[in-house]
Amino acid sequence: MGDLTLVLALLLLFLVYGETSFALLFTPEALNLLQLQFYVGGFGSLTLGEVIGFLFFIGAVAKSAQIGLHT
Repeated sequence: MGDLTLVLALLLLFLVYGETSFALLFTPEALNLLQLQFYVGGFGSLTLGEVIGFLFFIGAVAKSAQIGLHT
């Protein structure tokens, strides 16, 4: 679970920016691109930055074996 979500987050970063450098993410142009919105079923509208951040968060939680994923 953790590996999959981390790979998906990195893949999204690569598809959007063409590289996976975190230094690139903090430029004004990159921050504007992270504000792209799309509709996600019953969740309403999410930005690209929220989706990537959520995937990184789930990946970190799963890799550190937090409650619910520790078995």
